Amino acid sequence: MTEQEMAVLAGQYLEEGFTSMADLKEKMPLCIRYETKYNGKERYNRIQEIFKEAGKKAADMDFSQNIGELADYMAALAESCPLVDEEVFDHYKNLETAFKDTLHRLADPKKPGHLKVSISDREAGRKIGKAIVEACDAGMILEEKYRSLGEQLERNGFCTEGEEA
Repeated sequence: MTEQEMAVLAGQYLEEGFTSMADLKEKMPLCIRYETKYNGKERYNRIQEIFKEAGKKAADMDFSQNIGELADYMAALAESCPLVDEEVFDHYKNLETAFKDTLHRLADPKKPGHLKVSISDREAGRKIGKAIVEACDAGMILEEKYRSLGEQLERNGFCTEGEEA
């Protein structure tokens, strides 16, 4: 994709704002990549606004009923956060914190590898697992606490509440 094509798409995406978790996952990595590499981080604040709006929606969702949407949200955060330029540390931390907050609603931080809810939707479970592994790789979350859970979910797509990965 050329710089000009990225500029057009990023501009459209940022103008549209938050529409859905699936769009967030698809569009935000491209927007951050464009803003970081070509546009001097001019619209980082707009990106943060969109993630904040998505975060409010995610906070009202429940893993038992909205697992697909929450999987897309976690994937968007895990894919986008490492793309944020180091110079804008607070933007990175905002995305990292949002990921951790969502993860802690799913997995017990006091009992590494234990889920607070059951995951039976294999596609969403695999997506969450991949997001957890990506977050570990990016240093967003502690690898020793969450990698085995992420790998199990990515491999199997399901896990039972209270089960240890």
